[in-house]
Amino acid sequence: MSTRHWRSVRDLREGEKGRPEQLREFSVDDPARLDLDRRSFMGLVGASAALAGTLQGCLRKDVEHILPYADRPEDLIPGHPRFYRTAMAIGDSVVGLHVASVDGRPIKVEGNPDHPMSRGATNRWNQASVIHLYDPDRSQKPLKKGQEVPQSEAVAFLAGLLGTYQGGGGFGVLVDGTPSPTLWRMLSQLQAAHPQASLYQHDVSFNRAQAEGLAGVGLAGHGVHYDLSQADVVLVLDADVFGGEGDTVSLTKGFTQKRKVSAPGQAMNRLFVVEPRFTATGAMADNRLRVPGSHVGEFLRGVGGAIITDAAPAALRKEVVDRQKTEPGGLAWSDRFAQFVAEVGKDLKAAAGRSAVIVGERQPAWAHALAAAINAELGNVGKTVFYTALGRPTLGTVEALAADLDAGKLRALVILGGSPVYDAPGDLDLAARLAKVETVVHLGYYVDETSKLAAWHLPLSHSLEAWGDLVSSDGTVAVQQPLIAPLWESAQSPLEVLARLLGNPNPDTYALVKETSGQDDLGWRRAVHDGIAKKGEPGAAPTFDWSGLPALCAADKGPTRPTARALELDFVRDSAVLDGRYANTGWLQELPDPISKLTWDNAAFLSPATAKELGLSDSGTPVSAVEVTGELIEVSLNGRTVKIVAWVLPGVADNVVVLPLGFGRDLGFISKGAGFDVTPIRPAATPWVAYGGVIKPLGERYVVATTQEYGLMVEPLTGVKRPVVREASNEGYSKDPGQFTRLVKDGGPELMTAESNVSLWVPPNATGGQQWGMTIDLNTCTGCNVCTIACQSENNIPIVGKERVSNGREMHWIRLDRYFTGSEDEPSAVVQPMACAQCEMAPCENVCPVAATTHSPEGLNDMAYNRCIGTRYCTNNCPFKVRRYNFFNYNQEREQKAPLEGMQHNPNVTVRFRGVVEKCTYCVQRINEAKIAVKRQGQSVVPDGAIVPACAQACPADAILFGDINDPKSRVSLAKTEPRNYEVLRELNLHARTSYLAKLRNPNPALQPKGA
Repeated sequence: MSTRHWRSVRDLREGEKGRPEQLREFSVDDPARLDLDRRSFMGLVGASAALAGTLQGCLRKDVEHILPYADRPEDLIPGHPRFYRTAMAIGDSVVGLHVASVDGRPIKVEGNPDHPMSRGATNRWNQASVIHLYDPDRSQKPLKKGQEVPQSEAVAFLAGLLGTYQGGGGFGVLVDGTPSPTLWRMLSQLQAAHPQASLYQHDVSFNRAQAEGLAGVGLAGHGVHYDLSQADVVLVLDADVFGGEGDTVSLTKGFTQKRKVSAPGQAMNRLFVVEPRFTATGAMADNRLRVPGSHVGEFLRGVGGAIITDAAPAALRKEVVDRQKTEPGGLAWSDRFAQFVAEVGKDLKAAAGRSAVIVGERQPAWAHALAAAINAELGNVGKTVFYTALGRPTLGTVEALAADLDAGKLRALVILGGSPVYDAPGDLDLAARLAKVETVVHLGYYVDETSKLAAWHLPLSHSLEAWGDLVSSDGTVAVQQPLIAPLWESAQSPLEVLARLLGNPNPDTYALVKETSGQDDLGWRRAVHDGIAKKGEPGAAPTFDWSGLPALCAADKGPTRPTARALELDFVRDSAVLDGRYANTGWLQELPDPISKLTWDNAAFLSPATAKELGLSDSGTPVSAVEVTGELIEVSLNGRTVKIVAWVLPGVADNVVVLPLGFGRDLGFISKGAGFDVTPIRPAATPWVAYGGVIKPLGERYVVATTQEYGLMVEPLTGVKRPVVREASNEGYSKDPGQFTRLVKDGGPELMTAESNVSLWVPPNATGGQQWGMTIDLNTCTGCNVCTIACQSENNIPIVGKERVSNGREMHWIRLDRYFTGSEDEPSAVVQPMACAQCEMAPCENVCPVAATTHSPEGLNDMAYNRCIGTRYCTNNCPFKVRRYNFFNYNQEREQKAPLEGMQHNPNVTVRFRGVVEKCTYCVQRINEAKIAVKRQGQSVVPDGAIVPACAQACPADAILFGDINDPKSRVSLAKTEPRNYEVLRELNLHARTSYLAKLRNPNPALQPKGA
């Protein structure tokens, strides 16, 4: 328990005790702070109390009239949600959804429990998709040369377009990566009817390298999925599989099943991560190696050499046996690199058939092919790694499109979704190339960079507005069911556009999707009800053709030698806005990155050593108690430059600059001014890992909004470090199960024994009946942030904007605190969700002058918003700093700028105004709903598992348990009896209802740093 946790390089170097500006509750520059003497202060408080009753009357909502249904639909109860099954895809990753709709308004997204890629859970983009639907900046009308035209004119144009291009010569279609069988069928029909037409695909979120790698070894059109619940050893190479890459939900579900340790001595799986940047997956690692992105493939070759046998295919042996100690060009392996290769190889061989090797989308096609060969050699195929024929067609690349545009091959191009002018590699210069085309038609969600260059722009419908189908990597075909008619009548889906191009001016996409499914009426109705048209089943063992492996691997140029004067630039999808498709979604812009904790911006991330060598100052220079700045730099590559803020982040490989994509767009009032566009320097030849970057400091500072540069783990009077996060190795836990609750005098974190933690008076709170509590397992929590977005969606939590976040005023009811351990060069990280702990002896309740915060008979710390007068005594007295104060009327501001967003509000949760304190309520509306349901059945006790808060329901790791702590058999009660269970700040005698299960790791002993 002597592990030192730190939040930033500055904290590690200077120590938190020596930072006086952090001891202030509010910034000295806070405009809401008043310098008052005692007399003025008491007068102000008295006036506040006197005005408490009338003040609430001044904050009335506008009068709205509710109209009854003239002919109410059968079984519809106004205000009561109805649920529908659908699905959503990002690139080639699919998640089945279960969506709540109130009075025809989709308001909340959950996971489809029957879909194997979701099993009831979701990711943060699924949760945010419902607010993305109500984006007021969406495209609303067809545009012809920038001018609005009637929908009928656009339909007539599409229906007659292909008649101009007999046989399809000069005509092209560019689609995104959506894995839709109906879309693929219609593309085949178009190709059959017009054989000279050119078909292309471009999507930054589509795993193109994996598709090309599998095609090179005989598995064209196949998908790959993993069952990590059967894997004892997992090697992840430059892939943030738990943070948002690929089938994140199903991978997290499987992996964390072997991470649940209910008793000392229980076995755990082992995770190795090799990556150039610090990811959520890297934070989960038992052993992590930071290397430049160009060295990841070399590591894979080394592992192949370590596990190879004489029975291996000759093509595989040729690619790995000569990579034992020296990389191409004579670049010698470091001792640590060689040791990792050897130890990972040993562990994988020992777990043959019970292991998995996963390569990320940023690595080239040959690395994916080589990983397939290594998984086959280990006997993992058909056990933990599965390949499924999906029928995906082979389409032209964006590079092929650029070449055809240069050659004058195309006179008309229809772009179905996305904005290639924005997100295609900068050196392709698609804007200039598209200018040569006579007719460009763009189907898009916004009037964006591509729309502005197109002759025709057509509004794109949301996935919750259109029929479709989606096939996931395991072969499961989901039905994409609309929950609402298009908010704008002219919006259409890619299926509708293709149907009109094929001569059907009034397509029925419902019928098209049903036709693709091949179901009869009864089977189709069941498919729509369940959200699944076909369940994926393990197929026959794949037939690899390893003869193509050497040709693929011949593209390997070997690792680069990055230096401070020739840096490696690693381009990555952002953890929130992805490739820019969610740049105008406020929930995601304000969502802190799991590792850097930045919001509303991207940054050029560098290691401390690289920043020092380049002469860059440390990030997080304080402007006030909470506001921080970073240094602006110019990044150059191949004669192209971009400006961006530099941010020092431990865990990044030396001489590597990590550049997140997706920012610098102007789609609406959310995206405007948010972050920096780095695509202009992204090269087509090496779109993810480029060599030869140069950084030039600009001598300017830039304000950055970050949510973890303030708030202390140090007790301000004594300087005692507060042990809010507790972790150990699984081996150490087995030897010493009581280490997480030991007294300070015995080398533990606690100041008082459990017997001493009693009230000085008779506790006034009821303890009988059902009493609610929660546990959060830090061992399975991946820090994916889905709980934060799910809570925001469920509880009508507003965004506040970058300026207010930088002043420490974010409104999230649940935050994810990230702490580093180890050295600044080789750190580990742990993430801890933090919300209202629902203290039984809550310090906030004792100081509220108007009893706005009170205790319920069931143990909840309730807030009476109508009673709160905003003294903020409760926030001052909360040691967890989880209570949020409405400094401004955020909801009214949002209503004025984005009136449609009000359609998403949950009618069961109060929409708060300015001047009240709010915080986590354990989703009390769900608790009451369950209580009403059992009462209707003539019962008085809610059964265990009937109440699931929004955060727990969304969590793919099942890290959050909620239930009745008075029931000794409930899952939450059983979790609280585990030796890993502890309460944060238990020494304050709070008796928090939310407790944590300590973090455990299962490292390879040979790879542990000295002294660890």
